[in-house]
Amino acid sequence: MGSLEPLRRELLFFWEDGLKLGATDGCLFAHLSLPWFDFNPKRIALAVPLDPLKGFLKELKGSIEVEIGEVLRLKAEKNSLEIRARKKPRISPWPKGVTLGEVSSAKLRSALDFPSVHLTDADTVRLVASGGILYVMGHSEGVTGVSKWQWGLDMSFQLIIPYASARHLVKCLEMVKKETLAVEAVEGYPFFKAGALMLGITGEIPKGDPPELLNFLFSEHQVPTWVVLSKEMRSLFSRAAKVERFGATRTILAFSEEKIQVIVETPYGRFVAYEGVQGAKDPSKCEMPLKAEKVWRLVSRFTHETAFWYKSPKGMLLTDGKSKAILLEGVIRQ
Repeated sequence: MGSLEPLRRELLFFWEDGLKLGATDGCLFAHLSLPWFDFNPKRIALAVPLDPLKGFLKELKGSIEVEIGEVLRLKAEKNSLEIRARKKPRISPWPKGVTLGEVSSAKLRSALDFPSVHLTDADTVRLVASGGILYVMGHSEGVTGVSKWQWGLDMSFQLIIPYASARHLVKCLEMVKKETLAVEAVEGYPFFKAGALMLGITGEIPKGDPPELLNFLFSEHQVPTWVVLSKEMRSLFSRAAKVERFGATRTILAFSEEKIQVIVETPYGRFVAYEGVQGAKDPSKCEMPLKAEKVWRLVSRFTHETAFWYKSPKGMLLTDGKSKAILLEGVIRQ
């Protein structure tokens, strides 16, 4: 629950067909059933601060005695903690959902992690589900990352959620022990169940059709094409990002027939790094501005051996040929 970084840094105990522990960051909701506790707060919810709980539990090992009431009591080894709870209005229950099927928790985490890893607090993540496919897209400073996952569920929706909520969900999924999650549609929103835990995503529902960019990124692309090793791209952008962090006046990504090069200009000099290409089809020399740090964060999630660069009217496109795509927007100079 603490991984969700809840609003006002607090957790809620409430009754809904049994005792539950709840938290929300305003967009992501987590409810954990606690059927082994014989306590019913009835028409209220009890709020307890998160930080003292996290501090108390952080270094503990073994079993913990818990007593839930208007005072929350925890005992473990030679330590104990008492926290006075605040009374709050009862949480309105969610409507019953429609069960759609099960999905892999690891694949859901990967689909959310990749396109959000390069974002900042001011950015948002867009989720689009249609035709049994889930797309997740994140855009920041001219760099767009998109994942495509054939999750096979008969559910269509579009949601825009804050960057922070996407990362909170990734962290929550890291801790889920179950390999599969049951998926429910609750008023059009996706909810995921793993045993006693329920995770729900809400957010802004955009108007109109999904972005055309999604079809473009994963369609067949024409030449020029460069074929590269993913591990060499990770190394190239990692080296450039390390230099860029110390202050860059300009970073350039350059392509030729035999190599891909990154040039980082700084107040104190110039850094140049390159990697060779495995193959090229009708390549042409070109270059464009680059955000090396953001691209490195995305490329670090590529798991397939090879990757493909394409020069397109929308910018330079890098894909793993399967489920991940990166679009670098900007003026491409010959």
